[in-house]
Amino acid sequence: MAWRLPGLCPDAVLYIDLAKAIEAGQLQTALGNVRFNIFPLILSYLHQAGLPWETAGAAWGVLISSCTVLPLFGWLRRAFDQQVAVTACILYAIHAGMIRWSVEIIRDPTFWFLMTAAIYFLWRAVAELRWAWYAVAGFAIALACMTRFEGIFLIVPIGAWSWRKKMASVDNFSRRRLLGGGLLCLSIYPALMAMIYLTWYRGLSATDIVRTEPMMLAQDWAQETLGGERSAEKKKRTDLLAPLPIWKMAERFATGMAKGFTPLYFLAALDGMVLGKRALAQRDYRPIIYLAGSILLAIWVHLYWSHEAGQRYFFPVVIVTLPFVAIGFLQVSTGASIWFRKLQRPAIARA
Repeated sequence: MAWRLPGLCPDAVLYIDLAKAIEAGQLQTALGNVRFNIFPLILSYLHQAGLPWETAGAAWGVLISSCTVLPLFGWLRRAFDQQVAVTACILYAIHAGMIRWSVEIIRDPTFWFLMTAAIYFLWRAVAELRWAWYAVAGFAIALACMTRFEGIFLIVPIGAWSWRKKMASVDNFSRRRLLGGGLLCLSIYPALMAMIYLTWYRGLSATDIVRTEPMMLAQDWAQETLGGERSAEKKKRTDLLAPLPIWKMAERFATGMAKGFTPLYFLAALDGMVLGKRALAQRDYRPIIYLAGSILLAIWVHLYWSHEAGQRYFFPVVIVTLPFVAIGFLQVSTGASIWFRKLQRPAIARA
C-alpha cells in the first residue's frame, strides 16, 4: 500500500523538519514542540544512508509496523494460546486503518512496536524473574516514552503484574527479585534521559527535553472537572479553546473509537470479552485492560483541550485488545463451521 498511498501529511512535514535540524547539528531546534523524540533521529539516520526523506519515512513505517507482529505473537502465545496469537496477528496485519497510517511519516507505527515489545518483555520478565528481561523491558519502555507520551502508561502492567506475582510468591528470593527487577526496569528511562541531557543538552531545563504538557493539561482538566475555573495561564496553554459540551465530546470520542476499531472489530471484541472472561478473571490480562483504560482517559483529556479525537489515537487500544477480537472471530467461525457441517456442507465448513 505504500506505493499507492501518500506518505506526506502536516505531521510528516514537522518530523522531517526536525530531522533536518538534527542533520544540521541544530539540536535545540530539533527538540521542537515534541521535545526529545527518537522518530526524527531515525529519519535522519535513514536519510544519511541515502534514502530520500519521503521514501525513508514510508519504508520505516512499513518495516516497523510489520515487525509489531513479532512481539504481539510472542506475548499472546504465552498469555492465551497459539491459535489466539496467530488470529490476532492476522487481524492486526489486515486492519485497514493501521495499514493506512503505517504509510504516513508519523511516529505512531514506531510506538505500536515499542509498546507491544515492552508488554512482551515485561510478561517474560515477571514470569521468569530474569534481569536481562527486566533490562530489555526497561529500554523498550524508555524508547516508547521517547516516541509518544502514552509510553509512560506502561508502568501500569509492570506494577500490576509484579504485585500479583509478589502476592503469589512465598519465598523471599522471588519477592526481592521482583522488587529489584522492577526498580531496574523503571530506572532506565530517567537514566537515559540524564545521559542525553549531559551529552547533548546541558544547560537546558528538564521541560525543554521532556514533554510535560500532557501532565499539566491532565491536572488542569481534573481541576476544571471538579469545579475549578479556567485561569488566564490555562487559557494561554490551551490556545483559548472553549470547553465542548459533554455530549459533543462523547460524540467525537465515540466517532474516533468507531473509526479506530471499525464496527466489525469492535463487535468481535465485545463478543471475545464475554467469552474470554475466564482469562480476565485470572487477572493476567487485567493490567492490560488498565493500560487501555489509561490511554482512553488520556484521549479524553486531549479531546477536552484540543477538540480532536482522531482514529489513530485509538490504535494502541486496538492492539492490546486484539486477543479478545481474535476470540470473538474464532467463536463465530467455530459456530459457522458446526452449522455448515449440520447442513452437510463439509467443504464450506472447512473453509
